Amino acid sequence: MKSITILILTLLVFLSGCGYGSAPWYRGQMEETDSEAKVNNGKILKLNIGNSKAEVLAITGMPSKRESYRLENEKIIDFLFYRTSGWKWSDDGNQDYQFTPFAFENDKLTGWGRNFYDNVIRHAVEIQLNR
Repeated sequence: MKSITILILTLLVFLSGCGYGSAPWYRGQMEETDSEAKVNNGKILKLNIGNSKAEVLAITGMPSKRESYRLENEKIIDFLFYRTSGWKWSDDGNQDYQFTPFAFENDKLTGWGRNFYDNVIRHAVEIQLNR
């Protein structure tokens, strides 16, 4: 009976070490997100300003997330976000810096990158505040 209890406790300790949030799980997430980022960074090199959204999706596949904003003159900007950086030990899950935003206006790629995104969002907020 004592040996069965010890075996069960040992098994529980081993299994809990491989679960969500454990070092092996976290390392697996880091490797998985790094791999995804490397693939996406290679695909991005094939894109050009003016590509249609359909062309971008054909090259890059489905995005990790999406946002849309209505700007002045009822102009709508769509952003597709792709992972371009993996998790780091200091991260607590997905962070904004790990994703590169791609902007589309009238289904045409108009720019990408965090600075471009920040400028568009800042402009959208100024419009909302000035109305």
